[in-house]
Amino acid sequence: MVDACGTFSHHKREAGLARLTTLGIEVSDYATMIVEIMADNADPKANDIYAALDMPFATLMGQVAASLSQ
Repeated sequence: MVDACGTFSHHKREAGLARLTTLGIEVSDYATMIVEIMADNADPKANDIYAALDMPFATLMGQVAASLSQ
């Protein structure tokens, strides 16, 4: 989940994200940014990184495969 405005309100969260997007700011979440910085899942440390993010690699790949089949 991305939260750019520090609120628990869905509407305030969406408004905060819209403001940032309108300003040309690319909004992302910490997990996506770390994976993008890693750049390659062949990196020997990939499993450790995914584990630290509480994202088991096999689960992540299953989610990717499922999204591609939709």
